[in-house]
Amino acid sequence: MAKTVFADQGVDVSLNEIARRAGVGIGTLYRHFPTRGAIVEAVYRREVEQSAGSASRLLGSLPPGVALGEWI
Repeated sequence: MAKTVFADQGVDVSLNEIARRAGVGIGTLYRHFPTRGAIVEAVYRREVEQSAGSASRLLGSLPPGVALGEWI
């Protein structure tokens, strides 16, 4: 959810808005992400992991040149 909120409103969006859109209380958000930086990092880390995972999946199903084009 934070990824969507960041995309809609930028990384300076209030943490209250992220919690509201996620359907959790602000305390729950802070328990999992004690700082704004922690939640930004978690979103970024997930994006990188998904990108890396898709490269492996594409290489397993397509020729290397085609896989690279799809990945990019």
